[in-house]
Amino acid sequence: MTEAEIKRAEREAESDAEWLGLLLLLAFRKKRAADVTEVRFDAATGRFYLNGRAVSVRSIRAYLTRIEDRMARRLVQITTRLEKGEITLAEWKREFDRTVTSTHILAGALALGGISVAARNGFTLERIAEQLVYADRFAEDMRKGRAGSLAKMRSRAKQYARAAHITFSNAEHLARQALGVQREAMRIRRAAESCRPCIKFSNKWMPIEAMPPIGSFPKEIGGCAHYCRCYLVYR
Repeated sequence: MTEAEIKRAEREAESDAEWLGLLLLLAFRKKRAADVTEVRFDAATGRFYLNGRAVSVRSIRAYLTRIEDRMARRLVQITTRLEKGEITLAEWKREFDRTVTSTHILAGALALGGISVAARNGFTLERIAEQLVYADRFAEDMRKGRAGSLAKMRSRAKQYARAAHITFSNAEHLARQALGVQREAMRIRRAAESCRPCIKFSNKWMPIEAMPPIGSFPKEIGGCAHYCRCYLVYR
């Protein structure tokens, strides 16, 4: 992305943060949200602090879920409009790409401490580029009439928002390794049907560099791949 494209994506992510009510992220704008005060981010530990109190991991996960759910609904809505003939494929692609980009910037911002930081972070930009390549394939499948039923297209569209969980987790993981203040990570499972590799690595502390990133277990070894819903905690 060029600097102009990054600035535009940053503005759009801020607009979406307002729509989603992500007050922790809005606090770092030059013009602060009126109802947000005394928010800071400790890069060394990856924690937000609101009025001097650490924001819980549960609260950050709730923010991330809000991003995934509402952005998924937006992607489904525009896909439905395309199927009904209300918008063109070109219009669908522009809005789809914009939403995907914003989704991953906001997810990265929860891990890195701000929208501006995430919009210029190498890993976040790589994730966006990767997802937009997949979106190109999605658009091509629809153009050629091989994307399947509307239900299949809606399901496929949702996955682009669900991928925000992987962006957040891996941006956080890389940041914790790079800063080196925290040395250990523990994998927490969120689903009873977790894959065997996730179960093997869950609920035990180990060096951060030895902990496999979220979403890194391929299906070939019985892993859940990018469908993984585990998360990591650090100390």
